Amino acid sequence: MSEAPAVPPITRIHELGSDDLVQALTQLFEGAPGFVARLALDRPFDSDAALLERACVIALTMPESEQIELLAAHPRIGAPPATVSALSFREQGYDRDTVPAGVSDNTEEEAARRQLATDLERLNAAYEARFGFRFVIDVAGRSRAEIARLMEGHLAADREVEKRRALLDVVDIARERLMRLRGAEEGPLKTEIHYGKAAVSTYRTYATPLRGVTPIPESPFTGRENVLFAAELDVRVLGEGFLSAYTEGDNRQVVATDTMKNFIHRESMAFAGSTLEGWLFFIGRRFLEMYPHMERLVVTGRETPFAAASVADTEGGWHDSAVLFHRTRGSHATASVGVERTEDARIVPSDLRSGRAGLQMIKVSGSSFAAFARDEYTTLPERPDRPLYIHCDIGWRYAEEEWGAALDPQPASYVAPEQVADLAATVFDGFVSLSIQHLVHEIGQRMLERWPQLMEVSFEAENRLWDLSHTSEDDSRIKVYTDPRPPFGRIGLVLKRD
Repeated sequence: MSEAPAVPPITRIHELGSDDLVQALTQLFEGAPGFVARLALDRPFDSDAALLERACVIALTMPESEQIELLAAHPRIGAPPATVSALSFREQGYDRDTVPAGVSDNTEEEAARRQLATDLERLNAAYEARFGFRFVIDVAGRSRAEIARLMEGHLAADREVEKRRALLDVVDIARERLMRLRGAEEGPLKTEIHYGKAAVSTYRTYATPLRGVTPIPESPFTGRENVLFAAELDVRVLGEGFLSAYTEGDNRQVVATDTMKNFIHRESMAFAGSTLEGWLFFIGRRFLEMYPHMERLVVTGRETPFAAASVADTEGGWHDSAVLFHRTRGSHATASVGVERTEDARIVPSDLRSGRAGLQMIKVSGSSFAAFARDEYTTLPERPDRPLYIHCDIGWRYAEEEWGAALDPQPASYVAPEQVADLAATVFDGFVSLSIQHLVHEIGQRMLERWPQLMEVSFEAENRLWDLSHTSEDDSRIKVYTDPRPPFGRIGLVLKRD
C-alpha cells in the first residue's frame, strides 16, 4: 500500500492573509498559478461561500489557456500514487487500494486491477486527444471502474459543455476538500443521531368522522366518514439520548424499531381525531409520554387511499357502500409533524407540513409553450396549443398559530387534501397556461387566496407529456401518443406570504 503524503493544515480560508491564502488555494485547487493568483486578488471574502462562488465565475470566464492549466493541475485518474497530492491520494482511493501481503499477483482480482489501469490509461489518452484538456471529475467516493465508465460516456460530449462541466467539478472538489479539512481541524466529532421505523402500514376502522370543512367553490368536499382510515407511518427519533448505543454498543435505552411498530398499531386504537396530521401528532406525543429519554421526533404519514364502492340498491339505483371499499391508485394525502419537549416538560408540535402527492393530470388542449430561449442546442418546437401531462406534488404549511386547525382539529379552518386536489384540477381546466411554471404559480396563488390560514405553498412537478406518434389526416385533433422516454423536465416553486 502506498504511503499517504502529509496534508498541510488549513484554517478559515476566507480570513487568511495574501500569502497564506495563496498557499491554501494551491492545496484546494492543486496549484494552477494563473487561476490562484486571480482568485487571491479578490480577497477579502465575506465567507467561504463567497470565495467559492467567485472561484466559479473566474474559472468559467478566464482565458482558455488558464482554464486548461487549471484542469491540468489535477492528476489523471489512475496516475501513479507517488505523483499525486495528499488530498488527491485519498480522493482517488490509494489509501484503500492495496493488495494484502503474501497474496499472489496472479489472482483474478489482480488481473482485473491491471486491466482497469490499462483501460484508464487508454481512456485518459482518448479524452485528452478528443478535447485538448484533462479529464477531471468529482470522484465523490466512486470506484475507478465507475469512473472509467463515466469517462467513456463523456467522450461523446460537446467540447464547450464538457469543459464547463469539468471546471465546475474542480470547484466542487475544492468545496468538499475545504469542508473535510475544516472538520478534521475542529477537533472531536460532532454527532447527529436519528433512528426509527419506516412504512408502518396501519388500517384503522371507524375513526372519528371529519365533518364541517368549510366549502370552497372549486370543490364539493366538505368531509368524510373515516370508516376506513389508512396510512403508512414513519417515526424518526432525534437527539443524543441514544448516543451510547452508537459509541459503546450500549442498548439499554434503545427502543427496538419492532417495538415502535407495535406501539404505533396499539396506540392508533386510542386516536380520537379525524385528520392525518392529528393522527401523527397523537402518535408522536404518546411516544414522548411513554419513553422519557426520547427528546424529540418526527412522525410522517402517507395516506393509503380507499374509496367507497358504488353498489346497486334494490330500487335500481346506486349508492356508495358503507362497508365496501376499493383501493385507489391516484393521489394521496401526506403530512409530517415534529414533536418535542419544552423546558417546562410540555409536549408540543415543533413543525407541521401537509401535502397532496401523486397528482397526475392531462389536459388535451388549452396549454402552450412558446417564445422560449433558443440557441444551437434547442430542438424543441414551439407549441401554441399542446396537450399537457404533469405529475405534481403540492405541499402547504399553516401559520404557526393555525396549527390547531389540523392537529386539534378545527374542521372549519382545516385545509383538506381533497379540496387541494380539486382546486388544482379546476385551475388547470380553466387556465390557459403558457408553461408548467405559469400553471403551478396560478394554482399557488389561488390556494393562498382561498386559505388565509396558510403561510406557504410549494410544488414539485414533472413534465410527462406524451410523445406524438401519429396525427389523423382528416381531423388534426385526433392523435395517437406514446409514453415519453426519460429524462423529464422538473419544476419547483415555493410561494410564501410576506
